[in-house]
Amino acid sequence: MELNYDEEAMLASMLIPRFTGETQFREIFLGPFLGTPFAERVPFYSKIGLFVRTAVRQCNGKAGWQTDPSALRQLFDWHDLANESQDLAKLDARIRGIEAENKQLRSTPSILEPETIINETAPFVNRSQFRSAVQELTEPSASQKPILLVEGGTLTGKTYSVEYIDHLKSVNGGLFNTYVRTFDSDQGLSTTPEDLARELFMLMGQQLEPDGIPSDKTNLKKYVRDLAMRVLSEAAQREEPQHWIILDNYSGNLREDTREFLKALSEEVTNGVFAIRCRLIFLGADRDLLSLVRTTKYREESVTRCSRRDIEKTLREILLSTPAVQPAAVDMFVFDKLPDDVWRMWEINRRLGLLLQAVRSLAALEVRISPDTFDVQTVLMGFLAKLPELPPTTLDEPEAEIQMLTAYEKEAKIRNKRKREAESIKRGFIQELEKFQNDILDSREP
Repeated sequence: MELNYDEEAMLASMLIPRFTGETQFREIFLGPFLGTPFAERVPFYSKIGLFVRTAVRQCNGKAGWQTDPSALRQLFDWHDLANESQDLAKLDARIRGIEAENKQLRSTPSILEPETIINETAPFVNRSQFRSAVQELTEPSASQKPILLVEGGTLTGKTYSVEYIDHLKSVNGGLFNTYVRTFDSDQGLSTTPEDLARELFMLMGQQLEPDGIPSDKTNLKKYVRDLAMRVLSEAAQREEPQHWIILDNYSGNLREDTREFLKALSEEVTNGVFAIRCRLIFLGADRDLLSLVRTTKYREESVTRCSRRDIEKTLREILLSTPAVQPAAVDMFVFDKLPDDVWRMWEINRRLGLLLQAVRSLAALEVRISPDTFDVQTVLMGFLAKLPELPPTTLDEPEAEIQMLTAYEKEAKIRNKRKREAESIKRGFIQELEKFQNDILDSREP
């Protein structure tokens, strides 16, 4: 558990005025952590607001809650924040409550092994090598190999890798920014190097001005190299320590000049300050795009299709904290009617995520009450049986509008719609779990 978004934002907004005007605000703010690896992970920003928000996010991240006392409580105690205002006193009490609840959860058997879990509500199956490779990219030593190429056949979940990178970004608040572009094969031959460069600039919150585009296009190699350096320079001069450019599915139907631009981008990211500040990740790209890069400058990960054994391993780990539940009892929920298309990995993760939510909730309840108060397996199966199925992946727009969409645009709309529907089901599921937990606890009040 951690502070929610509103609580975190409120804490940061109250702390910003407190440290404004201090020339050494970073050292003062991080007083209790100076000399520790935790302090070194908090980036330096010249703007006090950005620094405080990032530092609070780090304290409220997973690593911040794994220490005893937590990073936030160390911060409160060091600066005596609880005595400054009623709002800060309430947050101090809230932090102590979260610490107590987290300690209680840690006293139960581990629900998932570190190499399996993506976050506290969704497992990430069968990708330990990929996770290690991505985590290594956050380290300064990765400047020696700033490129990651993820390969694999169809339906192996290469694109799903972005989900893990998003998770890693959230637990390393402020460490790196991501700029993700997915190749639309229907528009491949119309996507110029300038189009891609403009899109990357837009993701950085900037515009590629006309004077930033190389004017001489007669020499293609010089033109694409100058354009690649313009993109990397824009990223490298920004305040965040690292900038990750993630290019998904850039293979096949590419314009020749766009292909040369990506080759130049790959080559230049290995040089100088770009190798220190930037990372380049290809998901399912043509290996030819790295033809200008020495093999010692990039790492590779081959993704294999997730097997039933991989899923069963994660399933057993999820159920570790509830020995009363047998894996066979939830087999049908996990494996029945799994799609065999691009949605397969997404649906596996969705089902295991819901199961993990329920197991965490019931395991926490078992710690607080007598284990014979309710039958865990019966209750769990009841909750899973009531879950509604996701509706078919169809669009609501008129058929005439759908016909006008490219395959990529249609896929994006379907993906967003399905994610909204899944999130709605998940919210209702969590509310039902919380209601059951509260009803049990209320019934035991004297």
